[in-house]
Amino acid sequence: MLNPPPANAWELGFNLVIAEDACSAASAEQHNNSINHIYPRIARVRSVEEILNAL
Repeated sequence: MLNPPPANAWELGFNLVIAEDACSAASAEQHNNSINHIYPRIARVRSVEEILNAL
């Protein structure tokens, strides 16, 4: 299930970047599903290191 804050931000037109290694879920399977299948639909999924290097 998509978490409301990212979905709401996307619906409001924000360009999102989600730090894949700074997110959590109830299980590794849920985390992997979100990172690989859900979040890429609404955001750029990157590691914290990639985000920091881009600043």
